[in-house]
Amino acid sequence: MGGSAVDDDWELTSPSNGVRTVVFVARAGNGKSATGNSNLGRRAFKSRASSSGVTSTCEMQRTVLRDGQVVNVIA
Repeated sequence: MGGSAVDDDWELTSPSNGVRTVVFVARAGNGKSATGNSNLGRRAFKSRASSSGVTSTCEMQRTVLRDGQVVNVIA
């Protein structure tokens, strides 16, 4: 994972407002983006089989669950 800082427009709030944030931390090539895509239920992060990693910086993607809860996934 790159050394990217969290941008100010990312909504990182407490679970009490219905927003949850999940952060995946691991070495490059360990499947953070693939796991993030699985959690989001869609191909939001660029991902493919690679021993050296595909994603060079942190990214955040968001999904809204059926009950209206917002889930941020950072990988």
